[in-house]
Amino acid sequence: MSTTPETGFVRGLDESQYHADPRLSSHRLGIFKRSPQHFRHALEHPSPSTPAMIFGSQLHARVLEPQRYAERMQIVDMKSKSAKAYKDAVADVGADWVALAHEAQQIEDMRASVIAHPTASKLLEDCSNLELSAFWEQPTWCSQSGEETSVQMKARLDGVMIAGGGKPGGTIVDLKTTRDASPREFGKAVHNYGYLLQAAVYVTAARACLGRDDHLEDWRVVLIAAEKEAPYAIACYEISGMALRKGMAEVEDLLSRFATCQLSGEWPGYTDGIEPVVLPPWA
Repeated sequence: MSTTPETGFVRGLDESQYHADPRLSSHRLGIFKRSPQHFRHALEHPSPSTPAMIFGSQLHARVLEPQRYAERMQIVDMKSKSAKAYKDAVADVGADWVALAHEAQQIEDMRASVIAHPTASKLLEDCSNLELSAFWEQPTWCSQSGEETSVQMKARLDGVMIAGGGKPGGTIVDLKTTRDASPREFGKAVHNYGYLLQAAVYVTAARACLGRDDHLEDWRVVLIAAEKEAPYAIACYEISGMALRKGMAEVEDLLSRFATCQLSGEWPGYTDGIEPVVLPPWA
C-alpha cells in the first residue's frame, strides 16, 4: 500500500489516504480564505463527501485510472440509493466506489465525450504522469511579524506534462465536471469555485516536487470542462499568464496569513467590529 511521503510525488495513492493527510491543500486554503475560524472548524469536523464530489471522483477514476475503476467499482442495477443492494454495497466498499446503473452509464457517456474530443484526448494522451499526489514544504512568511517560516502542503494533480528538450515549465491538466461548459458560464465557475487559486497551488506543487526554479510564465494549467448532461459537450480552457499570476498572488497572501494563525494559535472569524456593507459590482 502506498504511503504519503514527507515531500515529493507519489503515484497510485488511494484517494482516502490523500484526503486523510492533514497538510494544507487548495481546498482547505479556500476554506481558510472565508475565515481562519471556518478552516479550523472544518479541520476538526470534516464533512462527508457530497454526491457531486463522489460522482466527480468516480469520473476521474474512469478517465484517468481505468484499471483501478474496473477493479474496485461496484455498479448496482437499481434506481434508488435507498435500495438494500445499494446500501449493502456501500457498507462493503464505501460510497466512493458504488454507483447506480444510470450513474455508471452517465460516467461512460462523459468519458466517451472526453475521448472523442480531439484536444482533450490529446492532452490526456500526452500526460505521462496521471493522478499524482504531491507533498511539499512551502516557504512563506508571517504576515504580522514578517518572520520567515514554511507550511506543509499537498495537492492532487490529474495530469502533468513536463517540457522536454531542456525547456523549463510544463502543462498541468485538470478534469472538471460542470453543468455548462460555455465560455461565459464556465468563466463564472472558474471564479466561483476558486479555480485560479487551485491552478496556482498546482503549479507551486509541480515546481516544488520537481525541484524547478523556472518562472511562473513557463507553466500553464488547462482545464477540461466536461458537461454532466447530454450531449456531454467538452471544452478546454487555459489558465496562464496574467490569470495565473493573479491566482499566485492570492495564494502567497493566504499562506502568509495562514502562517500567522499557525504561529499564534489564533484562528479568528470575520471581524470583531462593524464593517460597511459591500455591495456586488452589478448592484
